[in-house]
Amino acid sequence: MSSILLRTESTSSSQIENLTVGAVQLALAELDQSNSDNAMVVMANVRAMEAALALADKLDEDAILAMQAELLSRQRGWEEHAGNYRKGLV
Repeated sequence: MSSILLRTESTSSSQIENLTVGAVQLALAELDQSNSDNAMVVMANVRAMEAALALADKLDEDAILAMQAELLSRQRGWEEHAGNYRKGLV
């Protein structure tokens, strides 16, 4: 049940950012088989939430970088930044 709730929350919050994705593409993204950038972003949000839940009892620098790595590692064009601090202004 928690995985369904995580996907629902991630999909809903992504819609706020005008990112929409169908169930098929989301399922493919979970298997790293999607060609949809939106699906990959939503799945990255799911993975970041899973990491946050798993690391919630030990919130330190490593945990924060691990969550950030999950968020960026599957987003095309952002992989090299996953798990690292920014080196400049955004």
